[in-house]
Amino acid sequence: ETELEVGKTLKLTSKVLPETANQEVTYSITSGDEYATLDGDLLTGIAEGDVEITATSIGNNTSNEQVTSSIKTIKIIKENNPSGNLKATYNFTSGTGTDEDNNFNNYIGSIEGEEIIDLNSSVLTKAYPGEGKGGIKFGSSGISGSFLLTFIDGIQIESITINSLTYGSDSTTLDIIVDNETLEVLNLTDTATDYEFIPSQFSINELKTITYKATNKSKYRFYLNSITISYTK
Repeated sequence: ETELEVGKTLKLTSKVLPETANQEVTYSITSGDEYATLDGDLLTGIAEGDVEITATSIGNNTSNEQVTSSIKTIKIIKENNPSGNLKATYNFTSGTGTDEDNNFNNYIGSIEGEEIIDLNSSVLTKAYPGEGKGGIKFGSSGISGSFLLTFIDGIQIESITINSLTYGSDSTTLDIIVDNETLEVLNLTDTATDYEFIPSQFSINELKTITYKATNKSKYRFYLNSITISYTK
């Protein structure tokens, strides 16, 4: 069975036997014309469903060739990614987590889009309410804070944007660890900063986990305001 995505076009082809016969063929939609359109030999999917195509050879009356027909079913399926990359944003500025509450769910103020982070498998260390700055505060003056994100199966991460900032005048460095490999060291400032992580820059095909971990510069503290993930299915 041939499959065709909604919005895509398939060029129909047929072979008439014997090979010496007239190869000219016409096509028609026998059933399922609500799922596809046909322009000559070009079939375009418009909705999910089964389309039955009849191919009819024209034949050649001068050589006693017979007109023949064959029927083929083409399944129109949902387009893999109909509107470009999908996005999910997790906002932490109005969550209800308490001191050293390591449950990600309690810090989430809102989620825009589909839930693609496996919160039960994601890990927080040294997490606190964001005090006056909102978000999640990680770490203390002498103890490192971090978070590890685990993503659900069946998605391909295109980019991750993390909005974070340091605590007061702290000078904090974050280690970016992806699938247990340290890829980059990020210097935070006291101003909310978007850091965009693009897996393809590091030749990672299927991202499963990403960790942000504070490493001592002058202090270990930082805030997490939001995470936005761009992805495909």
